[in-house]
Amino acid sequence: MEKNYTRYDGDFKKEAVRLVRESGKPAAQIARELGIRIPNLYNWINLRKDNGPLSDQGKEIAQLKKDLARAERERDILKKAVAIFSRQQQ
Repeated sequence: MEKNYTRYDGDFKKEAVRLVRESGKPAAQIARELGIRIPNLYNWINLRKDNGPLSDQGKEIAQLKKDLARAERERDILKKAVAIFSRQQQ
């Protein structure tokens, strides 16, 4: 059994996401009107959230996420260092 997959170009995806954001209609309704699968449209919306312009709050959240990731990396390095030095002293 062969499955048929439809490929959509980037412009179509951007336009579909724009329709959801600007029309005020539910994403499921837009998907039905465009003849696309509802999960596909939701995936495109989620991808565009990351690539769109960020508000001040969005910028702050992005910066905090970067800071948290850096702190977690530093913590992991320190844990490894403690483990190494503990073994050497025994």
